[in-house]
Amino acid sequence: MYVLIRKRSVSLNEFGTLRELVTVGIGVALLICSRRRNAGFILAALSLYGSIYFIPSVIPMFAGKGMAEITAVHFRGSGKALKIFTLCLLLMAAYFSILQGNNWRRKSSIFLYVVPMLFLISGFVSNRSVATGLEIQNTASLVMMLGFLFLLSETVDGNSKKLAKPVVIYSALFLLFMANSVAFYELFYQKAWARFLNSSDELVMRASSFLFNPNLYGIWCACLGLMLAYCYHSKEISRLNSYLLFGIALSGVGLFLSSSRSATYLFYVALAASTILIPKERMVKRIAPIMTALLTMTLCAILPVFFASGAEVKEFSVLGERLYRAPIELASFIEARAHVKWSLVEKVFFLGRRESTSALSEFEGPAVPYNSPDAATSEFMTAFDGRFTGEGRDSGLLTVYDDCGVLGVLGLVGFFSMLFIVACKAHAIRKSVDTAYGVIVLSFCVAIGVFMRYQVFPVWLFIVVLLSPCIALWNRIIPAKFDGYLLAKFADDKRN
Repeated sequence: MYVLIRKRSVSLNEFGTLRELVTVGIGVALLICSRRRNAGFILAALSLYGSIYFIPSVIPMFAGKGMAEITAVHFRGSGKALKIFTLCLLLMAAYFSILQGNNWRRKSSIFLYVVPMLFLISGFVSNRSVATGLEIQNTASLVMMLGFLFLLSETVDGNSKKLAKPVVIYSALFLLFMANSVAFYELFYQKAWARFLNSSDELVMRASSFLFNPNLYGIWCACLGLMLAYCYHSKEISRLNSYLLFGIALSGVGLFLSSSRSATYLFYVALAASTILIPKERMVKRIAPIMTALLTMTLCAILPVFFASGAEVKEFSVLGERLYRAPIELASFIEARAHVKWSLVEKVFFLGRRESTSALSEFEGPAVPYNSPDAATSEFMTAFDGRFTGEGRDSGLLTVYDDCGVLGVLGLVGFFSMLFIVACKAHAIRKSVDTAYGVIVLSFCVAIGVFMRYQVFPVWLFIVVLLSPCIALWNRIIPAKFDGYLLAKFADDKRN
């Protein structure tokens, strides 16, 4: 296939056709799912579609194209035809979910999803008179995320025995192996489009694999790693424990190659939480996933040091330094900001009101020691500003505020707060691996929205795939009904 591509000289206009062929294949898979009437296959098909949605973007890299064309493909993104076809596939998946026959078994719970939708739409309408296409797309993505969470959580029965199947594990291992292979090729041959110079004037190249950008690649690896860690602790397929640990190691390799600091540390925090929340388990079993991931990433950071003489291998050692310096840089940043704020308080207090305005301008102006030796490095400041400040910030929660105002933020925060209450209640009623990972997955998904945009496809689709089985599990454990947006009291009164 590589030879054919080289001879035919694929142009950029042909990538849209290839993507449509991929989506047609996923559409056929969804049709097969509907015939089998199995909600688990719909979840698998959606996650697979989200994983390979951007796979044609790597064709220029293997076709021998220059960096200009590789970068152009990533900046152009997906076309309108592909977006329309994706919308049709999602509507088809929603239709198949409704056909499962188990929908509306908890009719009152629909208000938990409808009310946040109304908050988002009302905030969007009242926040502006003229909306851009991107703002409309962002709000529509959140509404679709809530709708799919309701449909799929009512369709899936929450039984881990039916979801954690060997074919799912093998598929995840294959996808991780292929993604890491593409990422290694991307860095070794210096084909990565995401590159910059750090504060030491070293070129840092981050792999995107077939996930379009490094942060999405990192989040994808973290999601698969968390799923494999759950399967390892659940004991449903204990005969595959060695494969599961191997998959977690592959997730660690992917996180290292992507150099996504937020995804990496969210993944480690989630695995660390699993060692605490999982009940009645040996310590070796508890810590095996996190120790596997830590050992893998440590080896990835150390091994390139022994081959630092090669120019290609140097790119890998820089990634390791970037990851392990992240906590130090974060601590330096917090310390610098706290010092400046305390200096502002002192000036306002001692100099009086007359000098408070000048003190405030000094705090907001160039005098803030962002680039001082004691503060965080310049690339960390750039990353922080890119996520939380400016019009193009990446934080999903802040993007909701920009698009839908306070109403939208209240709707989304209220929705996840109610889910967190239900998750904690379910874990209190039945302390098990399933309920423990339910709390962990929910917290992980909320944290993703703080650092990345829920609104970007396929991020919100990954959230749906992760949370739907959790909500289905909570529905089985807690015989509760939702009246409006308030959670009703649990039906556990046995006095009669």
